Amino acid sequence: MEILVFFGGAFISWLITHLYHRHSSKNAPEWAEPLMSRLPQHQPTESELQEIIQEYLKEISLLEKGQNSNGEWFQYISGEQICTGQFKIGNLEEIRISFPAAFVDTPSVDLSGEVSQIKAKRATSTELIIELNETRKPDSLFTYQAKGRWKEH
Repeated sequence: MEILVFFGGAFISWLITHLYHRHSSKNAPEWAEPLMSRLPQHQPTESELQEIIQEYLKEISLLEKGQNSNGEWFQYISGEQICTGQFKIGNLEEIRISFPAAFVDTPSVDLSGEVSQIKAKRATSTELIIELNETRKPDSLFTYQAKGRWKEH
């Protein structure tokens, strides 16, 4: 009888741990997704978990940050770079916003502000180029975030 209770308890413990691990992995906040996606299908051992976390921290470690008249930049050991900045559109049909630091390739760019005033946008490794609608409001303030790489893999 004691053996049945032991194995029954062990099974229930395994089941709860397994289900909790799956549930907590699926409901992790967005910022934790890169770390959570590294978790194995089974519950990791302590040494596996330490290795996963150490590798993750190496990749996200901030190497350098800076600021100039064009905005701010953040360079990570992994080679990722994020540039942020603000600009007003003025009365021009097209504006060019220089990134505060150059990228190796074309970055992805997210804009916030009254984006309905923007006809088209494109980026190069050094600048954001925006073509504006005719119904633009000159005092409109926009912010951007560009993500890409500052060095090759």
